[in-house]
Parts: sequence; C-alpha cells; structure tokens
Amino acid sequence: MIYSISQGFIFARGIKTASTSLADELAKKSRPLEKSIVYKLIRRIPRTEKIYPFYDFRNHPHTSLSKSKSIIPSHLFNSCIKFGVVREPVSWMMSGYKHWLRIHRNSEEYSQVTINSFEDFIRFRMDQYPPLQALQFLDRSGELLSDFVGNFHNLDEFSVYLEGKLGFSINIAHLNTAPSTQKIEVSQKERTLVEQACYLDYAIFDFEQLDGPVVYQKEATDSEKLKDAWFKAGGDDFDPWKFKI
Repeated sequence: MIYSISQGFIFARGIKTASTSLADELAKKSRPLEKSIVYKLIRRIPRTEKIYPFYDFRNHPHTSLSKSKSIIPSHLFNSCIKFGVVREPVSWMMSGYKHWLRIHRNSEEYSQVTINSFEDFIRFRMDQYPPLQALQFLDRSGELLSDFVGNFHNLDEFSVYLEGKLGFSINIAHLNTAPSTQKIEVSQKERTLVEQACYLDYAIFDFEQLDGPVVYQKEATDSEKLKDAWFKAGGDDFDPWKFKI
C-alpha cells in the first residue's frame, strides 16, 4: 500500500495487477517519515509498529483498505482518494498460476501442495477462500471503500486518468511480468471454473467494458456474500499471498 498525506491518496495494491510497477512510481509521494530512522527505532517498541502514525504502509504492500481504515485517523482516511487496479479474472488467475509455477511450485513452504495444472491451481485457491480482487477494497460490511479502480488492460489511459485525479505526472514501467515463453492455454472448463470462483468480482466490477481507463464499480448487491468472503479471507489481516496448507 502507498499512503500519501501530501497528495491525499491511498493506493491499495492487489496482486498480479501491475501493482509493483504503479507502487514504484507512487512511492515517491509516500510519507517520508515511514522510512526514517526515527520511525524505525520507534517501531521496536512493542505494538507501536501496528498503530498510526508509525505503521509502515510501504513495507506492508498488500495492506487492504479495511485495515488502513482501522489504522489511519478517520478524518484523514475519509479525505483521501482511494483506488487500486483490477484485471479480468481469467487473466488474473492465470497470472497468479504462472507466478506460482515460477516462485512457489518448488518451495519448501508449499512442498505438500500438489498443483499440476491451471485447474488444480483454481481449485486450490477456491479451497482457501473466495479468490476475489474485491477483497483488497472491501470494508467489514461488504461495501467497497475504493473511489475507483484502474483497468489493468489499459494502463496507459489509466496513468493519464490518475494524473488528472492526483495532480502529478505518472509513468508506469511494467515490472514482474511473466516470461514470454511461459504460455499456457486456458480450456473452457478452466474458464468456467474461474467464472464460478470469481463470480462476486464479476458481479461488482464491470469486466464487460474494458476499453476505458477505469473499471466501473457496480453497487454491491451481494454485500452479505462479500462480507462473508472478507471474513473467510482473514478480515483486516487479509494477505493475498498467504495460503493455508
């Protein structure tokens, strides 16, 4: 997460949505004290690292909006522009699978997990909790806290849109991309499985319209189901890269 007092914004970083690329650019506007020696020393005092103003948002990259709301004083949180980026769910899940193959498949931490196909990966994710990009942006009532979400599939236009909202120049260099040789075909069965797993994302974000800079946020008609998903995923402590074994 990138939290900027000077520019009045909170960037909630999802995974596999060019968040590293955008965070590297937006971090230039983050609070200077977060990385100061003074704050680093204060964080050694028990529990201070979890409270405002000492919480290190930059080095807790996937802090959710719900958690940041519980940390940042309400008048500051409410005054900030809150946003992130989302990606069409089949593309998003496939990118997560490729990341798994590169990083986690042979790791000791997940040595007992058997994933031999994209279908296996989808089912593994479903067994954890509903795999939703919305979890990054929800509050405990199942409502979206984000003011808008960018379109991963049109980052150039989103950069221009964001410049207009935030008032400074933004240049996104696409980092952490999968190797061009890592090509995997998606079967119809796997596509249908993703649609089932991520149906709440499809319900709340308009992935039918991916031409513009942002993905339209629909009114949360399934807030109870979203709230349930939020609690299953860990609530305020949700971390999209932590999986149960």
